[in-house]
Amino acid sequence: MRTVIVLSIALSAQLVSPQIDFATLSKRWQGAMAPFTVPGMALVVVQGDKVIYEGAFGYADAAQKRPVNLDTMFYIASVTKTMTGLATALNVADGRMKWEQRVSDYFPKFRLKDGPVELTMNDLVSHSKGLQVPGLVDQDAYTGEITQGRYDWWLQNTGFVTGQTNYANEHFTLLGRVLEKVHAKPWQDVLQSQVFNRLGMSRSTAYASRLYGDSNSAQPLFRDGTKFSLVSSVKTDRIMHAAGGVGSTANDLSRYLRALLNDGFLDGKQVLPKELTADLF
Repeated sequence: MRTVIVLSIALSAQLVSPQIDFATLSKRWQGAMAPFTVPGMALVVVQGDKVIYEGAFGYADAAQKRPVNLDTMFYIASVTKTMTGLATALNVADGRMKWEQRVSDYFPKFRLKDGPVELTMNDLVSHSKGLQVPGLVDQDAYTGEITQGRYDWWLQNTGFVTGQTNYANEHFTLLGRVLEKVHAKPWQDVLQSQVFNRLGMSRSTAYASRLYGDSNSAQPLFRDGTKFSLVSSVKTDRIMHAAGGVGSTANDLSRYLRALLNDGFLDGKQVLPKELTADLF
């Protein structure tokens, strides 16, 4: 299966020179689309608080020949983790949470296969304890059958920690549940209020129904011989999760990058605490 992709690129000052010819680069990017079976994509290159290149290529819906533009909404998968992490950092900054707080502070019955385990918020955002829960990712991301009771069952019956850094969705799906506990609302709505609204990301959402219900969204496609066709199964709200469940646009992601790269300053306003962005980098 292939989907349309969106790329937002942040470059430091020393990496960008007046000699860069983005027109030539855009031709190379477009030339890579066919070999990688990509029907369309959008790109934004950001340096500091400036957008120095933007471009949209190909189709958001190849069957309908609907072109991609900079406001086309894409499913951005694990980029979601950075937004869940930012929402957590904002809660730490305003005193609602602490990095050293434990999961058990929010869920007193939290335990894994071998018994109670202490995991902090810092452990979750850094993947540092190597939480592994075989079978849980399928429940969260594919079947749509996950409930809090089933989530707890998988933790208690298959969950373990490796004791070393290990990238895994489980860290962030668990963090999403902590955010829900802190705010008494779905993690999707936490991201909306804490991140999207704050940064003016008006075409970003953690709801699949809003993403794919939008007339300017990139449709999930697969290569069917010489043409692209819509996949038969599309993500729903039940299988969007805090480790990979956001739809966004090139324009919105450029705002996200600019705020993070510019000490939380965006459109002439301090939208994120300066000390927070310093900690993030």
